[in-house]
Amino acid sequence: MPEFAKPVPGNFCWTEVFLEDPARGKGFYGELFGWGSQEMPGSEGTYTMLHIGGKLVAGASKMPPALKKAGAPSHWLSHVFATNPIEAVNKAKALGAKIIQEPTRVGPGTVSMIEDPTGGVLALWWNRHDLSVPWFARHQQRLFAACGWAGHDDEAWAAQLLAGPRWHSRVATVEIPWSRRMSVDDFGRNIMTKSYVFGMGERAPDVVAAEVDELTREHPDGYVDEPFSTYAVMARRPS
Repeated sequence: MPEFAKPVPGNFCWTEVFLEDPARGKGFYGELFGWGSQEMPGSEGTYTMLHIGGKLVAGASKMPPALKKAGAPSHWLSHVFATNPIEAVNKAKALGAKIIQEPTRVGPGTVSMIEDPTGGVLALWWNRHDLSVPWFARHQQRLFAACGWAGHDDEAWAAQLLAGPRWHSRVATVEIPWSRRMSVDDFGRNIMTKSYVFGMGERAPDVVAAEVDELTREHPDGYVDEPFSTYAVMARRPS
């Protein structure tokens, strides 16, 4: 069984199932494989984390309206980690893939969906928090230390893209900071979905509770602005 701990470029990093009846599906997979579940309320509906033996296995959610409108049946969708979402999608196009969804910001990252030349559907995922924001840098340092995890390697794909000779004088990038405001309690629930936190098993709730207490002291109004950075890449056609 794959363990989703540290995304590796080009490797599967997550899988999820879209269901017409999530409660029924959750019960089915629980009986079939012994998967436990934890519901994570969110602005776009409830997302269910499926797990076994203290390890995250997959996610489950209600069929998105757009997919339902398109007539899609309940289905599983696998995600592959891509350090550069724009180049990955462009390369997929060049190789004959159909782009179902262009890179789109979803929650804490960017996701796109492609259909390969044989009809197989796959999602590409990329995300990055803005560590220049002091409170979040402190939060991540505490959380990583508590979990014994070093974090992801830095993703410097934008700088590498600019340095490439084939893009010389034709590409400009700008890093756009943005944030989403949420309560400390909601932020704490999101922490629990991190694979390196969830994988701690019985220790995870205590680690999350301690971090929520620390965040509550730092943010007495009970809200945080979770920081992200998105790279906008603009190119002109060769003359």
